[in-house]
Amino acid sequence: MNEELVILTWVNNTAIVIYNELRFDTNIKPELSFQFDALYYEPPTNHFVKGINNEFFELTEEEKLECSAYCKSYVNNADYPVYAYDDKFIFVGRILKSEAIAKNYGYTILEEPGNVVSKYVTDHWEPIVAIIMDDGTLRLNPGGRCEKCTLFFTEEEWKVLPEQPTSDYIYDIVNQEWIDPRKFANVLHETQLEIRNYFEAIRWKEWGKYIPQYEQLTWRDQIEEAQNYLADQTVETPYIDTFLNERTDINKPTKQELCSDILNNNKQYKIAMAKVNAKQWNYLKRAESCTTNDELDEIRAEIKELLSSVGRAK
Repeated sequence: MNEELVILTWVNNTAIVIYNELRFDTNIKPELSFQFDALYYEPPTNHFVKGINNEFFELTEEEKLECSAYCKSYVNNADYPVYAYDDKFIFVGRILKSEAIAKNYGYTILEEPGNVVSKYVTDHWEPIVAIIMDDGTLRLNPGGRCEKCTLFFTEEEWKVLPEQPTSDYIYDIVNQEWIDPRKFANVLHETQLEIRNYFEAIRWKEWGKYIPQYEQLTWRDQIEEAQNYLADQTVETPYIDTFLNERTDINKPTKQELCSDILNNNKQYKIAMAKVNAKQWNYLKRAESCTTNDELDEIRAEIKELLSSVGRAK
C-alpha cells in the first residue's frame, strides 16, 4: 500500500496543506497547539522545522504527529475554497466550503473548471457549448451565465438535441422542441422588402452602367424633345440644342442622330428594366403564394445567394 502524503507549511502568511492528491492554498494560519511564525512539515524531504522570532527549531515528534493529523482532518474540518456547482451541476464559482454547504451546492477540490461556464460530469468538468435562455433563444459558446440561462448543454448533450432549423427558431422548453415564433405576415413583409432591395441593387447592373440621379432627371425632357423634333423639325428643343452647342468632341452627332440615339437608348433601357421588373414580379408573386414561414425562408435564402453573387461579380 502506498504511503500517505502529508505536507503542511506556513510561509509569508500563506499555508499549503497537502493530503494525498488534495492540495489547499490559503492565507488562514493553521491552528496548532504550539507557537510558530513559520512552519515546514515536509516528510518527503525530512524537513521538519518551525520558526519563532527569526530562530528555527526542529519539530518534536508530538508536533510532527499534530501536523500530520491536521493535514488528514483538514478536508473535513477546515473551511477552504472549493469549486461549487448547482443542482444542474453547472459551475457557480470558487467559494468557501461553508458557503457551498449553506447554499446546498455540490463541490469539488480536485479539478479547476477550464471554462467559466462548465458542468461537473461524474468526476471532471466539461465546457458548456450551448445555453437555452428562459425565452427559448439560443446562445452558442457562452462567455458567461445569467439568471435567464435555463438549459445547459455540453458538447455530447448538444449533439443529441435536434438541430435548430434556422436561427429564427426558439426552443419550447415545456414541449422540448424547436418552434418558429415569427408571425407569417411579418415574415412576408420582410421577404417582400428583401426582394425589392435585391432587384434595386441589380437594376443598374442589368443596364450595364450607373446613371446618376441628376442625369436621370433630364431624361423626360430629352425624350419629349427628341420625339417632337423627329415629328416636326421646327419645334423648340432647348435641352438638345444647348447640349450639342456645348459639346466639342470630334464624334459629336448631328441633331437628327442625337434624337434617334436618345429614343433608341430609352427603348433599350425600358426593355432592360422590364426584364428586371418581371423577375422581381415573379419573386413577389411567389412570396404571395406562400403559406408558411419555411417557404418564405427558402425565397429569402435564394435572394441572399443572388445578392452575394452580385457582390462576387464586381
